[in-house]
Amino acid sequence: MNSIEGKLYDGNSSKSHDVRFGISDSGEFQLEGYELAEVEFSQISVSSRIGDSARYLDLANGVRIETSDNDAVDRLLKILGPENEGFLHTIENNLLAVILSLVTLVSFVFVVAVYGIPAMSGPLVRMLPPGVDDLLGKEVLDQLDSIVFEPSSLSSTEKGNLLELFATLIPETDREFDLQFRSSELLGANAFALPNAQIVFTDELVQLGASEEMLAAIMLHEIGHVVERHTMQAVVRRAGFSMLLFGVTGDVGSAATALVVLLPSFLIESSYSRDLEWDADSYALSQMSERGIDANAFADMMELMLGSTPEDAESTDSTQDSANSFSTYFGTHPPTQSRIERFRQASGI
Repeated sequence: MNSIEGKLYDGNSSKSHDVRFGISDSGEFQLEGYELAEVEFSQISVSSRIGDSARYLDLANGVRIETSDNDAVDRLLKILGPENEGFLHTIENNLLAVILSLVTLVSFVFVVAVYGIPAMSGPLVRMLPPGVDDLLGKEVLDQLDSIVFEPSSLSSTEKGNLLELFATLIPETDREFDLQFRSSELLGANAFALPNAQIVFTDELVQLGASEEMLAAIMLHEIGHVVERHTMQAVVRRAGFSMLLFGVTGDVGSAATALVVLLPSFLIESSYSRDLEWDADSYALSQMSERGIDANAFADMMELMLGSTPEDAESTDSTQDSANSFSTYFGTHPPTQSRIERFRQASGI
């Protein structure tokens, strides 16, 4: 008998027994170092080989043998027949199977990441009470104040006028909307909504010389993000991506690290996915129509914040977004050109 060293656990205690086992010339399972009733090898379950991890042989009555001698176990299984080698080990040693498995995994991750997680984020967020939004957004502004913001230098009159305008745009809801003003050389002309219904305007945005209708259009867009709970949806999506990463890699540390890295980036850049931006635009467009605000005000504001003329706006989205991706509000709210065209068409131009 070509014996294999291992440790036997009898299922009654944690104590291990040093044993040797193998197959006799007559095909019988033999065990040395522990008294056990005769066992047919066909009744023994052998775990598949996964890398160099330990293998287990499960016998009757809860008895288990553990061994790290994978090569010896593989040789033993080959003697008994290819059908005993194990499905996972067969895949590991088949290049075509490995490629097909990899393609299947990548396809699965792509479908879940691109379609599954975004589709589920809305229903999941609707199941969460609004108090979750308040808890998440409570400390965010303080954190951003220490990272990218400085106190606003707008006059009391400017702030007062904007607050009065903002008050006329707030929908009838239990949420307590709040308009905040900050200055940021890094972010420049920018605005974004926090999950607790705080909306931040930078001085640079107000100082662009925009009309009241243009600023109202931006306010309505940000209010749309709050109403639809887009920030929470974005957080749920990022959490979903991290869980997907954990599921694929089995590394909870990497998944947690990815979430920690992505969330601050999202909060600072106010970046939303294309569908969430489109929904916020839809809200703004609907509210502007009800209030008699020309849809051109939003399109004009886009072009003004991009520093472009109508002729410049004919350039591609990728060129505009790459050139303004962090310095301007709409650089982080893609796709610019298609959104401009949407509001132009709504106004009849």
